[in-house]
Amino acid sequence: MTPADEARTTGQSGLRERKKRETRVALSQAAIRLCVLHGWADVTVDQIAAEADVSVRTFRNYFSGKAEAIAAAHLERMLRIADDLLDRPAGEPLWDSLLHAVLGQFVPPESPASRNAPQNERWREGCG
Repeated sequence: MTPADEARTTGQSGLRERKKRETRVALSQAAIRLCVLHGWADVTVDQIAAEADVSVRTFRNYFSGKAEAIAAAHLERMLRIADDLLDRPAGEPLWDSLLHAVLGQFVPPESPASRNAPQNERWREGCG
């Protein structure tokens, strides 16, 4: 295999993996948003798939049910925290590194509209 072929293959698998991750995130966010808005018992896998604009079969390729779809968002956040920790300066005290990495994932960006909204409304906005 030539270097050009390797680069093409790497780029394609990178794109494929990125698309898979985007679909997984979209499904997870749709599950959370719908459950917040309508309640756990009133949300179906069909609704989650429709919200994410994929088929139920695609949903099932990623998750066994809505609980797993919701948990995936938290797993993704923890993976981002781990990545952020790796990117922190080597000499930084551990507590400071943890604080910055974790807060970076849990503190939503401030917007003028969200500052005056009740906490649950700001959370709902973040799900959409």
